[in-house]
Amino acid sequence: MPELKNCRFELLNKNRIELRQDRNEISAACDYLSSKPYDLLIEIGCLHGGSAIVLSGLLKTGSTIVLVDPINRGSAAAKSLKWSCDWLRGQGFKVFLVIGLSFDPKIRRKVHTLAENFQSGLLHIDGDHATWSVLLDYYAFVDCIGPEGAVIFHDVVTNPRVKIAWDQLCQEGHSNRVFYNGRNSTWASGIGVLEPLLFVGASPNG
Repeated sequence: MPELKNCRFELLNKNRIELRQDRNEISAACDYLSSKPYDLLIEIGCLHGGSAIVLSGLLKTGSTIVLVDPINRGSAAAKSLKWSCDWLRGQGFKVFLVIGLSFDPKIRRKVHTLAENFQSGLLHIDGDHATWSVLLDYYAFVDCIGPEGAVIFHDVVTNPRVKIAWDQLCQEGHSNRVFYNGRNSTWASGIGVLEPLLFVGASPNG
């Protein structure tokens, strides 16, 4: 896994694809999640696609990736995102770019159509950082990732609105971890990992 991550980081640097997460934080989160391969990635707020490339290292070959973003098709970010999508498809992933706002009912329905019948998906929430939006993204898409899935949140430490949503979800009793690199880089803001169906103190038989 470390070599795989390093190759992806080098790929981003070489092709000037911006990663808006702290490298140490997302590396630690990937290490924590690397014990099993996942079959789906849903990313809310993908921008250039840098985090999707890094997180794809956790996926089985041929897995589905659904990227949701209200990106401007003619922007520089859209060109970078297209490159990222093409690279992911070249690695054998089935990639779907859904352009729009994640809280739009039409967008939610489209994502659900693309993300049916998966057992171990990843949901990465890094879109609108309002408390209500983070919670809505979680409850709108958590049922897509299956019983062995996990949810990744960005900015759970330094953004007070995201932290409110994160704390509320943690209080529901889910297994959770936070990876924070202090203020040692521009994007160090805390990555939280929530495993919705792994409840603290739950028995193996539920």
